[in-house]
Amino acid sequence: MPLNQLQPPFNNVELRRAVLGAVDQTDFLQGAVGNMDYAKVCKSFLPCGTPMSTGAGSEVMTGDLAAAK
Repeated sequence: MPLNQLQPPFNNVELRRAVLGAVDQTDFLQGAVGNMDYAKVCKSFLPCGTPMSTGAGSEVMTGDLAAAK
């Protein structure tokens, strides 16, 4: 889920961090794909398996809504 950091409200780093921490990628993929056999959880800012994907910064992607509040 890319967030445009140049436009409000996502130009606020704390808000971006909260949104990334609140979203549970598994829930999103189950809703979008339906069958998890066809989906892969990838905590990276770029698509997993691509040359630029490192997973750096993914520690904020916890899927913990209570902590994000």
